[in-house]
Formats: sequence, C-alpha cells, structure tokens
Amino acid sequence: MGTGNARSACRIIGGHLAQLLCLRPWWGEHERHWVTFETEDAVTKLADEEVTWAHHPTTRNLPNLARNTGLARKLLKAYRPDVVVSTGAGVAVPFFWLAKAHGITSVYLDENMQKRKRF
Repeated sequence: MGTGNARSACRIIGGHLAQLLCLRPWWGEHERHWVTFETEDAVTKLADEEVTWAHHPTTRNLPNLARNTGLARKLLKAYRPDVVVSTGAGVAVPFFWLAKAHGITSVYLDENMQKRKRF
C-alpha cells in the first residue's frame, strides 16, 4: 500500500460497518485492510477481505487502548496507507493519532453529518 499510481486505503472501522459497506463503489477500487471488532456480523460480511481484529471494549478501557495503539503502530508501518477512513468508535482513535504523526490523511465519516444551509 502507499506506492504506485493508484491510491491505497486502510479502512479503520468500529461499530459502524454497515455505513462503510455502503461505500463499496469507492473503496472497491482501492487496496484496503479492515480493522474492526470480531463480531459475527463482521466475520460474515468481511469474509473475503483482509481483516485485523481489534481489541474491545474500547470505552473507558486503557489496556485495550494500549493494545489498539500497538496494533495501529504495527499496521500503519506494515501497510503505509495513503488514507485512514473511519465511521467512528474507539478503535479509530489510536489509528488517527498515529496517522497524523506520520502525515497520513485521515477521514472521519460522521453518521450525523448533515448538509447545512449557509447564511
């Protein structure tokens, strides 16, 4: 990832897998590696994808924050993505921190984001 003419992407997702799956027309054209929690839904829907299972729970859980930070360090170094994309959840935090430190673009897709009228 991160080399050649085509942009590569590293998808970092939390509990909002369905939202990113809706963006298949975009991410389907890019190299990708998913990071999410090992739930029955994720195992089924990402069966044909490259996936790393993150540690959970993430809310108010410092040991898992440390584990996921180590995971982020390892995966960002190994894949060197052009962009990190997330729809939220705690697992994205260490990936965004380290992506910023390494100059990797991060995109957070907020499910509550609305087009706002400008005055």
